[in-house]
Amino acid sequence: MTRAFRQPSALNTEWSDTNVLANAHDLIEIFLTFPERPRNNILDARCLPARKSSLMSAFGLAIVTEPRGEEVRDALS
Repeated sequence: MTRAFRQPSALNTEWSDTNVLANAHDLIEIFLTFPERPRNNILDARCLPARKSSLMSAFGLAIVTEPRGEEVRDALS
């Protein structure tokens, strides 16, 4: 079990690894469809759809659990 991140639940809420990974993928999807992306690729952290640390954790989990092999994980990171 791992602690929930960036969710409106109690701080002591524990989720299964599957739930955390699903929430990470949801957070990545929200970020990738985020409408306020500037043209110069510089994002103000205050405008992000979630905390910067939550987004970084979500992308890290997605990369680490990528099932297509080490070459794909290396390319993503």
